[in-house]
Amino acid sequence: MRVEDGSGETLHLHDTLIAATHNIIVEGFLQEISPRAVTRIAENIYAQTESLQAEVLRVRNPQIACAKGCAWCCTSYVSVTTLEVVFLTAFIRANLSPEEVETLKERTAQSAERRRGLDSNAQEALRLFCPLLKQNGCSVYAARPLMCRGWTSKDADICRMNVEQPGETPIPVPYYRLFKEIAASVRVGVQSGIDQTPLQNDDLELVSALNVALNTRDIVERWLAGEQVFPDEIIIKE
Repeated sequence: MRVEDGSGETLHLHDTLIAATHNIIVEGFLQEISPRAVTRIAENIYAQTESLQAEVLRVRNPQIACAKGCAWCCTSYVSVTTLEVVFLTAFIRANLSPEEVETLKERTAQSAERRRGLDSNAQEALRLFCPLLKQNGCSVYAARPLMCRGWTSKDADICRMNVEQPGETPIPVPYYRLFKEIAASVRVGVQSGIDQTPLQNDDLELVSALNVALNTRDIVERWLAGEQVFPDEIIIKE
């Protein structure tokens, strides 16, 4: 998967990236079905994504306004795969203190309750900041979902105005399309790979799914055992 410079969008990207991600999952779970495999698979997938995005930055040098401490986009509606939220939960429990986990559980529950019963557009209109934010930075940056990894903005002022004017029709944010396409291709590969296993494989809204996961004992092990750990009411059906 190599980004080529030039006027055309010549990318060894979509099908190749989907297939590569699919293979990471299938081969990873063929070796073993364990929490360790979940971590290894997710880290490999995210490393692949970051490597390709880094090459895009090097070759094309796109003008992106995103910077450390800018968190306006962290009010966006974020959908995740089951693999992503299961890994995220394992990462949280491994890297946050028990006190931090309890605080996060409280924030997540409050946000999930406000989202309950709302479609994606209505949730987006709430302009709720992600409960994973801490001092305007992502507290789980290394484990952030693909949708977060694929989002960029070319104008942070528009992002800010959209958050500061909740309820109004948002101004379209100019973004770098290629980053979003990379993340989307990887996500298709994730779903394709998990489809080859007996594991639950659904699209979920991040906060609602995380609320379930943080309050479900042995979530990783139960998911790996083939249990439907995420209830039907939080599965995205749009």
